Amino acid sequence: MVEAVSTKRCRVCGGEKPLTEMSRRSSRKDGCDTICLACNRLRVIKWNKDNPEKKNAKQRRWEAAHPEYGREKRQRNPQKHRDAVRQWRLKHQEKAREKDRKWRLKNTEKERERKLRWYSEHREEMLKRQFQWRNTHREQVRASRQRSEQGNLEAGRIRKHRRRAQKKGNGGTFSVQEWQALKAKYDHRCLACHRSEPEIQLHQDHIIPIDKGGMNTIDNIQPLCRECNSRKGTKIIDYRPIKD
Repeated sequence: MVEAVSTKRCRVCGGEKPLTEMSRRSSRKDGCDTICLACNRLRVIKWNKDNPEKKNAKQRRWEAAHPEYGREKRQRNPQKHRDAVRQWRLKHQEKAREKDRKWRLKNTEKERERKLRWYSEHREEMLKRQFQWRNTHREQVRASRQRSEQGNLEAGRIRKHRRRAQKKGNGGTFSVQEWQALKAKYDHRCLACHRSEPEIQLHQDHIIPIDKGGMNTIDNIQPLCRECNSRKGTKIIDYRPIKD
């Protein structure tokens, strides 16, 4: 009596696999194809990736032939479909995040438009939520601002000057790059005492102070050390060379 064959060799990976791990094919005597399930799955994934249009057309034909499972069912009961999708995402969070990341990389313009549309529709709600969060987490906000200013003191000072000018209604602003260029123009020296960095640390001094109507623009800024800036106070003194 001939013993029944319980394994079969995969023609792709060459492994000897049990019949339960082989793809099904009813036309064969043993009911199994010559390719295992794992290799067949990889082959299907590769085909879908190489033929996206054919894959979508095949999906549409299947849905048309099976309306009880396809898009029409989702349209008849959208809430049930959304609940099912939500449950799947909760159960497969890593897969969902990876899928979303790939979609965003592939559809950057659509993602940007979606964010802008969402922001315009929920702007007031988002600003209110941010205001409430900042009020309830003041210590955390203050610590975060201090860490940011310690990492970039010059940007923090420029931000404070801009805020003061806005409150006074003077207007004007300048960038870190403009401030760096101004310091380089004067060889990183204080225009009052002529000491240079790193011996001292230069501050942004308003030639015409903001309290006296001075603009917060780079044309109204001169580099002074802390001591000279404090000594000048709110007086209008231009230390820049005449040739400037």
